[in-house]
Amino acid sequence: MKKTNNQSFIDWLDTIAVGQFEEIKAKIIANCGITPQVFSHWKNGNSRIPFLAQQKINEIAGFEVFKQN
Repeated sequence: MKKTNNQSFIDWLDTIAVGQFEEIKAKIIANCGITPQVFSHWKNGNSRIPFLAQQKINEIAGFEVFKQN
């Protein structure tokens, strides 16, 4: 079964060291122009992650968190 974009995002977040999580979270919030609440919705799988935000998250991660078709 194919992973959803939110599941790929959650799986990547789970690999981030505890000491780096807040810094990465702040980068995602700033670069994607979202609120902490939207970040929480993405993290909990309650709303989809827009394509442009996926690209910015891939840049922050340094690899393709979201595989594009």
